[in-house]
Amino acid sequence: MRIRILHIAVILFLPFLAKAQDIDQKEKIKINGIIYDAKTSERIPFVHIIDVTLNTGTSADDNGNFSLTTNRGDSIKFTAVGYSDFYILLNDSIRNNSYQVIRLEPKAYLLESMDFYANDPMKGFYLKDIPRDTIKIYGNKGAPGASYWNVLPNGGSGYVEAFANLFSKRAKQEKKLAQILEEERMLKMQEEAEIVQRKTSEEKYNADLVNRITDLDGEDLENFILEFKPSRGFILRATEYEIALQIVESYREYAYYNGLEVDMDEILRRAKFSD
Repeated sequence: MRIRILHIAVILFLPFLAKAQDIDQKEKIKINGIIYDAKTSERIPFVHIIDVTLNTGTSADDNGNFSLTTNRGDSIKFTAVGYSDFYILLNDSIRNNSYQVIRLEPKAYLLESMDFYANDPMKGFYLKDIPRDTIKIYGNKGAPGASYWNVLPNGGSGYVEAFANLFSKRAKQEKKLAQILEEERMLKMQEEAEIVQRKTSEEKYNADLVNRITDLDGEDLENFILEFKPSRGFILRATEYEIALQIVESYREYAYYNGLEVDMDEILRRAKFSD
């Protein structure tokens, strides 16, 4: 009876023993290498390296370097969050102790719209109202003062520089400087326009012109101009004829209220309205 049980046990475990022996007899192979981002050529740290055949694995170091010893013929998967998986088959074309350069293609993630708000202690920006299980925000790439944030689906790696570039303190300062320069430019243009308008107005309407038409001088001339000088807008728009006519009509009113006798024909001649 005991012999029979032992015989059955041997039969049951024989396949497992054969498989273990087969594994032991497989050729061992060691590969070393480095893992890069295929787009930026930057090293990718802590990539998971899985022997799919044996369901075992290891990880790259913080500089993307790795070393793996396994069986010839196994399938190896390189995986990192934010990147597409990469496979290699350890066939006869791969030599033992060979150096492999692995390049992982970044994945593109479509993120929903999100709000940003400033936070002075961190000198940066945070994402607000984002579900914890979809997005995590890490301060920077391993060093204080780094110029970008890591936006990581499910806590993995992958860098989004546009956020800091768009909302950084430097960008805000540059925008403010541009606004100040534009305001100064507009102010300078207004000042230059004011100078031109004042000069044009003085050329078209002045004491010499009023004196020539009315024959007023001294204090009377000053009082007449103070009371009857038209607006700058009128002077700038009006022709020489219209300005002279305004002076004549104003002088007619001035003479009437001051009880002065005037020769209107002479006034019109001075204004060059008649010979």
